[in-house]
Amino acid sequence: MDTVLKIEKDTRELQRAEQEMLKLPFAKKCDQETLDELYTILEEILLNIINYGFTDQGNTKEDITLIFRVEEDLLTMIFRDNGRPFNPLSKLRTEAERDEFNLEMHIGGWGINMVRDFSEHLDYKREGEFNIFTVQKKIN
Repeated sequence: MDTVLKIEKDTRELQRAEQEMLKLPFAKKCDQETLDELYTILEEILLNIINYGFTDQGNTKEDITLIFRVEEDLLTMIFRDNGRPFNPLSKLRTEAERDEFNLEMHIGGWGINMVRDFSEHLDYKREGEFNIFTVQKKIN
């Protein structure tokens, strides 16, 4: 069974999303490290949607939905928004770029890489006017 959250375009919604996630039965079975990684994933994706997804949309009504789905030990989080088309996977860094980051400490654009590091699978697709970004993570 899916749990669906409607998210407003407001960074204060991050805390509500985290609190709602922590109420779900799977969260009670996760260790703190897993919960921290899940919150990082949630925060990085929602912040990008809220801060950058709607900058060119004018008066369009924003629609952000977060879906949690658990199947055995796999959590799927589906982020759906009607912001401008954006594939976060296009921003993934190569290993060489990641090594450069360690040496030069560039700032910005690294959130999607943390999401990749904490996840088993990432997927992006555009359906009609919606971005659909899916993150799968094993939970314990």
